[in-house]
Amino acid sequence: MATKDEITSKINSKIVKDGNIRAVDTNEILRDILDFSNTGITQNTTNINNIEQRVIVLENKPETDDYKPFSFWEESPLKDKRGAYLWYSFRGIEKLSASFTFRLLIKESSVTDFRFQLNDKIIETLKVFFQKPIHQITPISFTVSVNNTKPENESTIVYHPRIWTMYFMISDNIVNFKLAKERYIEDKILEGDEIFTSIHFHCPEFNFDK
Repeated sequence: MATKDEITSKINSKIVKDGNIRAVDTNEILRDILDFSNTGITQNTTNINNIEQRVIVLENKPETDDYKPFSFWEESPLKDKRGAYLWYSFRGIEKLSASFTFRLLIKESSVTDFRFQLNDKIIETLKVFFQKPIHQITPISFTVSVNNTKPENESTIVYHPRIWTMYFMISDNIVNFKLAKERYIEDKILEGDEIFTSIHFHCPEFNFDK
């Protein structure tokens, strides 16, 4: 399959002003362009076919030890001391950014603090996004939709979404979630509540001391 430079050369030589390009040449160029998305990045020092790993090329950086894609996920959930379940997937580029897709299923009412143990490899990869000791930095926060998965009858689940704020932090080998609501909203976390969402984050070397 053709590389980008080869396709460009064909276009420049065959599609010219006042030229008479043949249908067979047009067909060949168009097919090469379609195929390029699978193999046409060799000029960027990589032949990687995986779409997620190609983000490295989009960042205009060669694949080196400093810019490696990562992917961590498990088919089965983690479980915390209160019985909550966490399905998770972390994907991204080391030292640059991460996408985090997760489902948190709550098994005990009124619990708003959840802690799950991750393996050392995941922690080592992700801790760069949390540069300072936990007592010196505010956790990442974002709004989430809380839904209850307990069916109102035997045949269907009816969702009644409520908006809460979630705080997210990784420390030691623990991923910690905390849920908070506005002071004047009358709501509480119930057994069967769940959050299923995805976030993308990165953390440059900000100077928070000024």
